[in-house]
Amino acid sequence: MTDSLLFRIGVPLGLFIIMFGLGATLSRAQLYVAVKDRAAMAAGLLSQVILLPLIGIIIAWLAPVSVEFKYGILILACCPGGTTSNIFTYLARGNLALSVSLTTISSLLSLLTLPVTLALGAMVLSQQAAPVDIPQGYIIKSLLAVTVVPVCLGMLIRFKWPNLANWLESRITVFSSLFLAVLVAAIGIKDWEVLYGNMPTLGPFLMLLSASTMLLGTAMARMVRAGRADAVTIGLEAGIQNSGLAIFIALSVIGNELMSIPAAIYSVSMYICAAVMISIGRRQYRRESGIQVASSR
Repeated sequence: MTDSLLFRIGVPLGLFIIMFGLGATLSRAQLYVAVKDRAAMAAGLLSQVILLPLIGIIIAWLAPVSVEFKYGILILACCPGGTTSNIFTYLARGNLALSVSLTTISSLLSLLTLPVTLALGAMVLSQQAAPVDIPQGYIIKSLLAVTVVPVCLGMLIRFKWPNLANWLESRITVFSSLFLAVLVAAIGIKDWEVLYGNMPTLGPFLMLLSASTMLLGTAMARMVRAGRADAVTIGLEAGIQNSGLAIFIALSVIGNELMSIPAAIYSVSMYICAAVMISIGRRQYRRESGIQVASSR
């Protein structure tokens, strides 16, 4: 699989385009609105950078799966938020400006945070299972190429040529969904027996990862007295990860296709937890809107 054209060229190229699109969606106005509420921004970043990897390490430790799958869970938990969270936030009537800002900033910070949290997680797992070589230097170079550079280029396009950025935004959003679907399908076709055989074991733990981080992210938002929209947004940002980046690291950087299986399963299972969060967010929004209408009469 790792020698195929799709995974050698298609995955990094697809990620580059998606991260470029992410940078192109972040306007000055969105960034200003998000940064103005420092408490919500801090809660969101702490949920993604510290809380999520910690929960991922615990789940990887507890899961009765092979060492490759444990490291696959760890890689996924160390990745920044995925662009899909922005769509989910919109559907849940959350704070879209905060969502885009958190996804963008966490992606830029991943150049530093991902290698560190991955190394710490690997150190913990090595006490339980055989250690796995994590090429830190190569990971940093790869993150620079497929996350930091394209995000910065996208932000430059947004600031210099906003009309072009608006034209690109919807198209790259569609592309990102199709890219992830094709990527998961390709892994499923190649490793169907492994994927299908381990889904009953891995699935519940991956759903636990998503559900627990959504709940804890929402709780952290409430601790800083964030409003409904911000709390829903932070919950989704904490619970929806960049599974495409996790697959890229497993396949193209570490070179272990079994480590990509948890991210492939997660790419499907996350929709279940997201659907629940969207339903809660929309119900709270309707209740909040009803109260506001009643009070204005």
